[in-house]
Amino acid sequence: MFISFIFIFLSVLGCNSEEPINEIPTNEFPEFNDVVETGNIPTPELEEISGIVASSHHEGHLWCINDSGNPANLFLIDNKGKLKGSIDFPDLKNRDWEDIAIGPGSENGKNYIYIGDIGDNEGKYEYISVYRFEEPEMNLSETPFSKTIGKIEEIKIRYPDQARDAETLLVDPFSKDLFIISKRDLNVIVFKLSYPFSFFEINTLEKIGILKFPLATGGDISNDGHEILIRNYTDVYYWSREKGTSLEEALLTPGYRIENFNSDLEPQGEAICFGSDSKGFYSCSEKLENISQKLFYYSKK
Repeated sequence: MFISFIFIFLSVLGCNSEEPINEIPTNEFPEFNDVVETGNIPTPELEEISGIVASSHHEGHLWCINDSGNPANLFLIDNKGKLKGSIDFPDLKNRDWEDIAIGPGSENGKNYIYIGDIGDNEGKYEYISVYRFEEPEMNLSETPFSKTIGKIEEIKIRYPDQARDAETLLVDPFSKDLFIISKRDLNVIVFKLSYPFSFFEINTLEKIGILKFPLATGGDISNDGHEILIRNYTDVYYWSREKGTSLEEALLTPGYRIENFNSDLEPQGEAICFGSDSKGFYSCSEKLENISQKLFYYSKK
């Protein structure tokens, strides 16, 4: 694990000169219990799992995606890792899907899935995309299900300075703003796309500031909008958000490193999400060599 992390760290492309919006969260946060292995990640369907999010329709279930080189599919698993079914998007390409989120959309009272096609290892794309569609309600008495969705909204996005690689997408349930956090920076950069955004023109992100840690690989906001998680390969960081506080203001407050997060169990951990009841969080890793993929859960004390 140590060797692979050093290799990844040395591949970071650059360092930021701007002042950070927050120092690296070093305070220990003991409010989560030790890890519980809940089951296996389905393979070969999800061997390169890059994002997970709790379903708002199906309690105890998670929507999952793979990253680049895989078909444009969305998978639903239960909290034991059992595959329940998949959704195909015939009009989309998985250029480099890296994170997934659920949040509000154009129609009040409905939840939408956001898929972040935001990976760009070489920093070469003119724009990245976030795909949005209403979260489907599936009949789980008939599994494994197979469904096709054709009606998708695409949000095209560019950075204000240069193309970047990113693996973290957040959707603010209060403001409907989108947040993308860069990966290949020694101090990761937080970017914001304010709502409403265009579905016809390329939107430009706003640079909000910097978090002083490297290699962000995933994140999530709790359903009530008051808790935030951001992870990299070795750590998970946690912020609490007070009522009436914007997401960027919340990230300005001191964060916490979750002290008992066990990264040794995840050789290439990229995915993380709160459970639908916000009583804990799930995490998992891509497949690496012959190490089996597991779904892990950290409950609150």
